[in-house]
Amino acid sequence: MGASTLLIPSGRAASPPSGTITDTSTGTSWTGQFYAASSVALPDQCPPSLDPLNLICDHFFLTLSLPGGASFWQTHVGSVVITIQWGSSDNDFDLYIYRQSDGQQVASSASGGTVSEQVALQSPLPGTYEVRVVPFLVTLSGYTGTAQLFFINQPPTQNPTFPTGGLAFSPATVVDPQRTEGEPLNHIDKYGNIWETGPWGFSTAQGFVARSTDNGDSFHIVSPNGLRPNPAASGGGDTDIITDDQGFTYFADLEGLADVGVAVSNDGGNNWRENSLSVLPGADRQWLAIDNGPTNSTLDNTVFLAFNQLVVGWQVLSSPGSTGFNDPTGGFLYTNAAGSPTAAVTTDDRCGRLLLDPCSASAQHPPAPAAKSDSDASSRM
Repeated sequence: MGASTLLIPSGRAASPPSGTITDTSTGTSWTGQFYAASSVALPDQCPPSLDPLNLICDHFFLTLSLPGGASFWQTHVGSVVITIQWGSSDNDFDLYIYRQSDGQQVASSASGGTVSEQVALQSPLPGTYEVRVVPFLVTLSGYTGTAQLFFINQPPTQNPTFPTGGLAFSPATVVDPQRTEGEPLNHIDKYGNIWETGPWGFSTAQGFVARSTDNGDSFHIVSPNGLRPNPAASGGGDTDIITDDQGFTYFADLEGLADVGVAVSNDGGNNWRENSLSVLPGADRQWLAIDNGPTNSTLDNTVFLAFNQLVVGWQVLSSPGSTGFNDPTGGFLYTNAAGSPTAAVTTDDRCGRLLLDPCSASAQHPPAPAAKSDSDASSRM
Protein backbone atom coordinates (compact mmCIF):
# COMPACT_ATOMS: atom_id res chain seq x y z
CA MET A 1 0.00 0.00 0.00
CA GLY A 2 3.09 2.18 -0.15
CA ALA A 3 3.03 5.10 2.28
CA SER A 4 -0.68 5.88 1.92
CA THR A 5 -2.73 6.66 5.01
CA LEU A 6 -6.47 6.28 5.57
CA LEU A 7 -7.66 7.32 9.01
CA ILE A 8 -11.02 7.34 10.76
CA PRO A 9 -10.11 7.08 14.47
CA SER A 10 -13.12 7.16 16.74
CA GLY A 11 -11.65 7.00 20.22
CA ARG A 12 -8.96 8.48 22.40
CA ALA A 13 -5.32 7.43 22.45
CA ALA A 14 -3.81 4.76 24.66
CA SER A 15 -5.26 4.80 28.15
CA PRO A 16 -3.31 5.38 30.25
CA PRO A 17 -0.80 7.01 27.88
CA SER A 18 2.21 5.82 29.89
CA GLY A 19 3.29 3.33 32.51
CA THR A 20 6.28 2.26 34.60
CA ILE A 21 7.70 -1.14 35.48
CA THR A 22 10.34 -1.84 38.11
CA ASP A 23 11.98 -4.80 39.78
CA THR A 24 9.20 -4.74 42.41
CA SER A 25 6.28 -3.73 40.17
CA THR A 26 6.97 -5.80 37.10
CA GLY A 27 3.87 -5.31 34.94
CA THR A 28 1.69 -2.66 33.38
CA SER A 29 -1.14 -2.58 30.83
CA TRP A 30 -3.15 -0.17 28.72
CA THR A 31 -6.14 0.00 26.39
CA GLY A 32 -5.30 1.14 22.90
CA GLN A 33 -7.14 3.47 20.57
CA PHE A 34 -10.23 2.20 18.74
CA TYR A 35 -10.20 2.60 14.94
CA ALA A 36 -13.32 2.74 12.77
CA ALA A 37 -11.11 2.37 9.71
CA SER A 38 -7.39 2.86 9.31
CA SER A 39 -4.58 1.90 6.94
CA VAL A 40 -1.06 3.03 7.85
CA ALA A 41 1.77 1.31 6.05
CA LEU A 42 4.91 2.42 7.88
CA PRO A 43 5.88 3.50 11.41
CA ASP A 44 7.92 6.32 9.84
CA GLN A 45 4.61 8.03 9.04
CA CYS A 46 3.77 8.64 12.69
CA PRO A 47 6.62 9.51 15.06
CA PRO A 48 5.34 11.45 18.09
CA SER A 49 6.72 14.70 16.67
CA LEU A 50 4.44 14.35 13.62
CA ASP A 51 1.58 12.67 15.47
CA PRO A 52 1.30 14.43 18.85
CA LEU A 53 -2.45 13.77 19.10
CA ASN A 54 -2.24 10.07 18.16
CA LEU A 55 -4.29 10.67 15.04
CA ILE A 56 -2.23 8.33 12.85
CA CYS A 57 -0.80 5.71 15.21
CA ASP A 58 -1.12 4.90 18.88
CA HIS A 59 1.74 5.79 21.25
CA PHE A 60 2.30 4.35 24.73
CA PHE A 61 5.37 5.41 26.72
CA LEU A 62 6.90 2.71 28.90
CA THR A 63 9.48 3.57 31.57
CA LEU A 64 11.80 0.87 32.90
CA SER A 65 13.29 1.76 36.30
CA LEU A 66 15.89 -0.58 37.82
CA PRO A 67 18.02 -0.25 40.97
CA GLY A 68 21.58 0.53 40.00
CA GLY A 69 20.58 1.51 36.49
CA ALA A 70 22.29 -0.42 33.70
CA SER A 71 24.47 -2.28 36.23
CA PHE A 72 21.33 -4.22 37.25
CA TRP A 73 21.96 -6.51 34.28
CA GLN A 74 25.46 -7.37 35.54
CA THR A 75 23.88 -9.39 38.34
CA HIS A 76 20.59 -10.40 36.73
CA VAL A 77 19.35 -12.06 33.53
CA GLY A 78 16.03 -11.08 32.02
CA SER A 79 13.90 -9.25 29.49
CA VAL A 80 10.90 -7.00 29.03
CA VAL A 81 8.10 -8.62 27.01
CA ILE A 82 5.65 -6.26 25.29
CA THR A 83 2.44 -7.67 23.80
CA ILE A 84 -0.56 -6.23 21.98
CA GLN A 85 -3.76 -8.22 21.27
CA TRP A 86 -7.03 -7.68 19.40
CA GLY A 87 -10.15 -9.64 18.54
CA SER A 88 -10.02 -10.69 14.89
CA SER A 89 -7.28 -11.78 12.49
CA ASP A 90 -9.11 -9.77 9.81
CA ASN A 91 -7.44 -6.75 11.41
CA ASP A 92 -3.71 -6.11 11.41
CA PHE A 93 -1.85 -4.03 13.99
CA ASP A 94 1.96 -3.80 13.91
CA LEU A 95 4.23 -3.20 16.90
CA TYR A 96 7.42 -1.09 17.01
CA ILE A 97 9.57 -0.15 20.02
CA TYR A 98 11.80 2.95 20.13
CA ARG A 99 14.33 3.86 22.82
CA GLN A 100 13.74 7.49 23.72
CA SER A 101 17.32 8.24 24.80
CA ASP A 102 18.64 7.96 21.24
CA GLY A 103 15.55 7.40 19.08
CA GLN A 104 16.71 3.95 17.95
CA GLN A 105 14.18 1.28 16.98
CA VAL A 106 15.07 -1.65 19.24
CA ALA A 107 12.37 -4.18 18.34
CA SER A 108 9.45 -4.81 16.02
CA SER A 109 6.78 -7.38 15.23
CA ALA A 110 4.72 -7.03 12.07
CA SER A 111 3.05 -10.32 11.19
CA GLY A 112 -0.19 -10.80 9.27
CA GLY A 113 -3.24 -12.96 9.87
CA THR A 114 -2.76 -13.02 13.66
CA VAL A 115 -4.51 -11.53 16.69
CA SER A 116 -1.36 -10.45 18.53
CA GLU A 117 2.16 -9.08 18.16
CA GLN A 118 4.94 -9.53 20.71
CA VAL A 119 8.56 -8.46 21.22
CA ALA A 120 11.12 -9.24 23.93
CA LEU A 121 13.83 -6.72 24.88
CA GLN A 122 16.80 -8.65 26.24
CA SER A 123 18.47 -6.89 29.20
CA PRO A 124 17.18 -3.47 28.07
CA LEU A 125 18.74 -0.26 29.33
CA PRO A 126 16.64 1.52 31.96
CA GLY A 127 14.79 4.51 30.59
CA THR A 128 11.71 5.37 28.58
CA TYR A 129 10.59 3.48 25.48
CA GLU A 130 7.91 4.45 22.99
CA VAL A 131 5.54 1.61 22.10
CA ARG A 132 4.30 2.62 18.65
CA VAL A 133 1.26 0.66 17.48
CA VAL A 134 0.61 1.02 13.75
CA PRO A 135 -2.93 0.23 12.49
CA PHE A 136 -1.72 -1.35 9.26
CA LEU A 137 -5.17 -2.48 8.11
CA VAL A 138 -7.89 -2.11 10.72
CA THR A 139 -11.68 -1.80 10.68
CA LEU A 140 -13.80 -1.38 13.82
CA SER A 141 -11.17 -2.58 16.25
CA GLY A 142 -9.06 -1.49 19.16
CA TYR A 143 -6.38 -3.43 21.02
CA THR A 144 -4.99 -4.01 24.49
CA GLY A 145 -1.34 -3.87 25.49
CA THR A 146 0.81 -5.29 28.27
CA ALA A 147 4.45 -4.94 29.32
CA GLN A 148 6.06 -7.38 31.72
CA LEU A 149 9.54 -7.53 33.25
CA PHE A 150 11.01 -10.99 33.82
CA PHE A 151 14.36 -11.59 35.52
CA ILE A 152 16.32 -14.03 37.67
CA ASN A 153 18.88 -13.18 40.33
CA GLN A 154 22.03 -14.49 38.70
CA PRO A 155 24.67 -12.88 36.50
CA PRO A 156 24.65 -13.59 32.77
CA THR A 157 26.85 -16.38 31.43
CA GLN A 158 29.98 -14.89 29.95
CA ASN A 159 31.00 -15.76 26.41
CA PRO A 160 34.12 -17.96 26.44
CA THR A 161 37.34 -16.54 25.07
CA PHE A 162 40.07 -18.54 23.39
CA PRO A 163 43.48 -17.67 21.97
CA THR A 164 43.52 -17.53 18.19
CA GLY A 165 46.26 -20.14 17.84
CA GLY A 166 47.49 -18.36 14.74
CA LEU A 167 44.70 -19.74 12.54
CA ALA A 168 43.61 -17.36 9.79
CA PHE A 169 41.41 -17.73 6.71
CA SER A 170 41.89 -16.21 3.29
CA PRO A 171 39.04 -14.51 1.40
CA ALA A 172 36.46 -16.95 0.05
CA THR A 173 37.09 -18.46 -3.38
CA VAL A 174 34.34 -19.55 -5.77
CA VAL A 175 35.34 -23.03 -6.91
CA ASP A 176 33.05 -23.02 -9.94
CA PRO A 177 30.45 -20.35 -10.75
CA GLN A 178 28.52 -22.69 -13.06
CA ARG A 179 28.63 -26.15 -11.47
CA THR A 180 26.72 -25.49 -8.24
CA GLU A 181 27.28 -28.67 -6.26
CA GLY A 182 25.50 -29.92 -3.17
CA GLU A 183 27.32 -31.20 -0.06
CA PRO A 184 30.86 -30.43 -1.33
CA LEU A 185 33.95 -31.55 0.57
CA ASN A 186 37.69 -30.87 0.50
CA HIS A 187 40.85 -32.95 0.73
CA ILE A 188 44.46 -31.69 0.90
CA ASP A 189 47.12 -34.01 -0.54
CA LYS A 190 50.78 -34.45 0.52
CA TYR A 191 51.87 -31.73 -1.91
CA GLY A 192 49.45 -29.11 -0.53
CA ASN A 193 47.05 -29.33 -3.47
CA ILE A 194 43.41 -28.83 -2.46
CA TRP A 195 40.91 -31.25 -4.00
CA GLU A 196 37.19 -30.40 -4.01
CA THR A 197 34.31 -32.62 -5.05
CA GLY A 198 30.54 -32.59 -4.85
CA PRO A 199 27.43 -33.96 -6.60
CA TRP A 200 25.42 -32.01 -9.14
CA GLY A 201 22.23 -34.01 -8.54
CA PHE A 202 20.80 -37.27 -9.91
CA SER A 203 18.95 -35.44 -12.68
CA THR A 204 22.29 -34.25 -14.11
CA ALA A 205 24.07 -37.62 -13.66
CA GLN A 206 27.19 -35.60 -12.82
CA GLY A 207 29.56 -35.06 -9.92
CA PHE A 208 32.78 -33.12 -10.30
CA VAL A 209 36.35 -32.95 -9.03
CA ALA A 210 38.26 -29.68 -8.98
CA ARG A 211 41.82 -29.06 -7.80
CA SER A 212 43.74 -26.02 -6.61
CA THR A 213 47.53 -25.88 -6.92
CA ASP A 214 47.84 -22.28 -5.64
CA ASN A 215 46.71 -22.61 -2.02
CA GLY A 216 43.03 -22.24 -2.85
CA ASP A 217 43.22 -19.04 -4.90
CA SER A 218 41.73 -20.82 -7.92
CA PHE A 219 40.22 -24.21 -8.75
CA HIS A 220 40.02 -26.09 -12.04
CA ILE A 221 38.07 -29.16 -13.15
CA VAL A 222 40.57 -32.01 -13.49
CA SER A 223 38.63 -34.61 -15.46
CA PRO A 224 38.43 -34.61 -19.27
CA ASN A 225 35.81 -32.48 -21.03
CA GLY A 226 34.67 -30.93 -17.76
CA LEU A 227 32.82 -34.11 -16.80
CA ARG A 228 33.02 -36.29 -13.71
CA PRO A 229 35.94 -38.76 -13.47
CA ASN A 230 33.68 -41.75 -14.18
CA PRO A 231 31.66 -40.58 -17.20
CA ALA A 232 29.31 -43.57 -17.39
CA ALA A 233 25.64 -42.74 -16.85
CA SER A 234 23.80 -42.55 -13.51
CA GLY A 235 26.02 -40.28 -11.41
CA GLY A 236 25.07 -37.18 -9.48
CA GLY A 237 24.92 -38.57 -5.93
CA ASP A 238 27.26 -38.24 -2.95
CA THR A 239 30.97 -38.03 -3.77
CA ASP A 240 34.23 -38.47 -1.86
CA ILE A 241 37.89 -38.13 -2.79
CA ILE A 242 41.22 -38.97 -1.15
CA THR A 243 44.90 -39.34 -2.10
CA ASP A 244 47.70 -41.63 -0.89
CA ASP A 245 51.40 -41.07 -0.20
CA GLN A 246 52.17 -41.66 -3.89
CA GLY A 247 49.90 -38.80 -4.93
CA PHE A 248 47.44 -41.26 -6.50
CA THR A 249 43.80 -40.14 -6.31
CA TYR A 250 40.78 -42.27 -5.36
CA PHE A 251 37.24 -41.10 -6.15
CA ALA A 252 33.89 -42.62 -5.12
CA ASP A 253 30.55 -41.59 -6.61
CA LEU A 254 26.98 -42.60 -5.81
CA GLU A 255 25.52 -43.85 -9.09
CA GLY A 256 21.92 -42.91 -8.41
CA LEU A 257 20.36 -45.82 -6.55
CA ALA A 258 22.16 -48.37 -8.71
CA ASP A 259 25.61 -48.75 -7.14
CA VAL A 260 28.72 -47.01 -5.88
CA GLY A 261 31.24 -46.21 -8.59
CA VAL A 262 34.96 -45.83 -7.92
CA ALA A 263 37.70 -44.30 -10.05
CA VAL A 264 41.49 -44.01 -9.75
CA SER A 265 43.88 -41.45 -11.23
CA ASN A 266 47.66 -41.86 -11.23
CA ASP A 267 48.44 -38.51 -12.88
CA GLY A 268 46.84 -35.79 -10.79
CA GLY A 269 43.35 -36.26 -12.18
CA ASN A 270 44.18 -35.96 -15.88
CA ASN A 271 43.11 -39.55 -16.60
CA TRP A 272 40.79 -41.88 -14.71
CA ARG A 273 39.95 -45.57 -14.68
CA GLU A 274 36.68 -46.70 -13.12
CA ASN A 275 34.70 -49.63 -11.71
CA SER A 276 31.30 -50.23 -10.06
CA LEU A 277 31.20 -51.80 -6.60
CA SER A 278 27.85 -52.33 -4.93
CA VAL A 279 26.15 -55.55 -6.00
CA LEU A 280 22.77 -54.50 -4.55
CA PRO A 281 20.68 -51.43 -5.43
CA GLY A 282 19.89 -48.74 -2.88
CA ALA A 283 23.37 -47.66 -1.72
CA ASP A 284 23.91 -44.34 0.06
CA ARG A 285 26.64 -42.03 1.48
CA GLN A 286 29.99 -43.61 0.75
CA TRP A 287 33.27 -42.60 2.43
CA LEU A 288 36.93 -43.27 1.62
CA ALA A 289 39.98 -43.56 3.89
CA ILE A 290 43.60 -44.39 3.13
CA ASP A 291 46.22 -46.35 5.11
CA ASN A 292 49.64 -45.47 3.69
CA GLY A 293 51.39 -48.30 5.49
CA PRO A 294 54.72 -48.18 7.35
CA THR A 295 56.88 -47.49 4.27
CA ASN A 296 56.90 -45.16 1.27
CA SER A 297 56.23 -48.08 -1.06
CA THR A 298 53.03 -48.55 -3.04
CA LEU A 299 52.85 -52.17 -1.88
CA ASP A 300 51.63 -51.55 1.68
CA ASN A 301 48.90 -49.01 0.96
CA THR A 302 45.25 -49.87 1.64
CA VAL A 303 42.10 -48.04 0.57
CA PHE A 304 39.03 -48.34 2.80
CA LEU A 305 35.52 -47.71 1.52
CA ALA A 306 32.29 -47.61 3.54
CA PHE A 307 28.73 -47.12 2.32
CA ASN A 308 25.21 -47.73 3.54
CA GLN A 309 23.49 -50.57 1.70
CA LEU A 310 19.96 -49.53 2.63
CA VAL A 311 18.41 -53.02 2.62
CA VAL A 312 21.33 -54.61 4.51
CA GLY A 313 23.32 -52.06 6.55
CA TRP A 314 26.73 -50.44 6.52
CA GLN A 315 29.44 -52.20 4.55
CA VAL A 316 33.15 -51.59 5.10
CA LEU A 317 35.46 -52.77 2.33
CA SER A 318 39.17 -52.56 1.59
CA SER A 319 41.37 -52.68 -1.49
CA PRO A 320 45.13 -52.60 -2.05
CA GLY A 321 46.35 -49.15 -2.98
CA SER A 322 47.15 -48.52 -6.63
CA THR A 323 50.67 -49.34 -7.81
CA GLY A 324 50.44 -47.34 -11.03
CA PHE A 325 48.84 -47.01 -14.46
CA ASN A 326 48.90 -50.73 -15.24
CA ASP A 327 47.44 -51.91 -11.93
CA PRO A 328 43.97 -53.46 -12.57
CA THR A 329 43.25 -54.10 -8.86
CA GLY A 330 44.34 -51.26 -6.56
CA GLY A 331 41.41 -48.99 -5.76
CA PHE A 332 39.10 -51.00 -8.05
CA LEU A 333 38.53 -54.42 -6.44
CA TYR A 334 37.37 -54.39 -2.82
CA THR A 335 36.90 -57.11 -0.17
CA ASN A 336 34.05 -56.87 2.34
CA ALA A 337 35.32 -56.82 5.94
CA ALA A 338 32.24 -58.80 7.02
CA GLY A 339 33.30 -61.79 4.93
CA SER A 340 30.73 -61.90 2.12
CA PRO A 341 29.91 -59.53 -0.75
CA THR A 342 26.63 -58.31 0.78
CA ALA A 343 27.10 -58.74 4.55
CA ALA A 344 26.85 -55.65 6.76
CA VAL A 345 29.41 -54.74 9.38
CA THR A 346 26.79 -52.78 11.33
CA THR A 347 23.14 -51.84 10.89
CA ASP A 348 23.00 -48.80 13.19
CA ASP A 349 23.24 -45.22 11.98
CA ARG A 350 26.56 -43.64 10.99
CA CYS A 351 26.85 -39.86 10.88
CA GLY A 352 30.39 -39.01 9.72
CA ARG A 353 33.13 -39.86 7.30
CA LEU A 354 35.39 -42.88 7.55
CA LEU A 355 38.67 -42.18 9.38
CA LEU A 356 41.91 -44.15 9.55
CA ASP A 357 43.82 -44.63 12.80
CA PRO A 358 47.46 -44.88 11.63
CA CYS A 359 48.59 -46.46 14.92
CA SER A 360 46.19 -49.41 14.87
CA ALA A 361 45.63 -49.48 11.09
CA SER A 362 41.88 -49.61 11.72
CA ALA A 363 39.11 -47.74 9.97
CA GLN A 364 36.95 -45.79 12.40
CA HIS A 365 33.37 -44.96 11.42
CA PRO A 366 31.65 -42.49 13.80
CA PRO A 367 28.21 -43.56 15.03
CA ALA A 368 25.09 -41.44 15.18
CA PRO A 369 24.58 -39.77 18.59
CA ALA A 370 22.20 -42.49 19.79
CA ALA A 371 24.43 -45.35 18.65
CA LYS A 372 27.37 -46.79 20.58
CA SER A 373 30.91 -46.04 19.45
CA ASP A 374 32.78 -48.77 17.67
CA SER A 375 35.44 -49.32 15.03
CA ASP A 376 35.57 -51.59 12.04
CA ALA A 377 39.05 -52.85 11.29
CA SER A 378 40.51 -54.63 8.31
CA SER A 379 44.09 -55.85 8.07
CA ARG A 380 46.40 -54.39 5.47
CA MET A 381 46.32 -56.24 2.21
